[in-house]
Amino acid sequence: MHGTLLLAVVTTFTQDLAGYFESYYQEARERTQGWPVDLETYLRTRRLSIGVLPSLDICERSEGLDVPPAVHGTEDMTTLRSLCTDVVVMVNDIYSAPKEAASGQMHNMVLLQMHHEGCGQAAAMDQVEGEIAKRVETFAAVEQRIRQGVQCIETWSVIDRDIAAIKNLMQGTTDWTRETARYAQPSQGARERVTG
Repeated sequence: MHGTLLLAVVTTFTQDLAGYFESYYQEARERTQGWPVDLETYLRTRRLSIGVLPSLDICERSEGLDVPPAVHGTEDMTTLRSLCTDVVVMVNDIYSAPKEAASGQMHNMVLLQMHHEGCGQAAAMDQVEGEIAKRVETFAAVEQRIRQGVQCIETWSVIDRDIAAIKNLMQGTTDWTRETARYAQPSQGARERVTG
């Protein structure tokens, strides 16, 4: 790997990992203070604490995806990573809402919707599912825009594999969350009654 590219990769991973660790301190502070002020405050911290960005950094390295910094740092590629993060957060929050409600946690988008909007669990889950659908649709549009803008086949090959890795993380999270015993309920699915 070229020295400049290696430095960029290490710098990105270091920043993403630092943000991940710092987010746990912020979440701990919020837990002692009660409900986050609003959904955006919650998402700002949760996007870091979910660990998607360092995971993508590791995935890129393990797959040998030497995406040039000029491409990796573009607004469109950054947007794909951000959309992936949001999808992972929201999928996790839908499936973990019953468990987190039962333990008195408030760091969950479904529970925040219920609390701040004064709506029931089903309506809150519908809202979060709607947000996931919007992000998946935006992801497809941004991916198409990237495809239309790449001229070099060699560069496209790397970008194509990087986008595939991002999609795999979103799909893998969804598959794992549906199948794991962590959120399984013996007689009910993810949409069991949540109170709060």
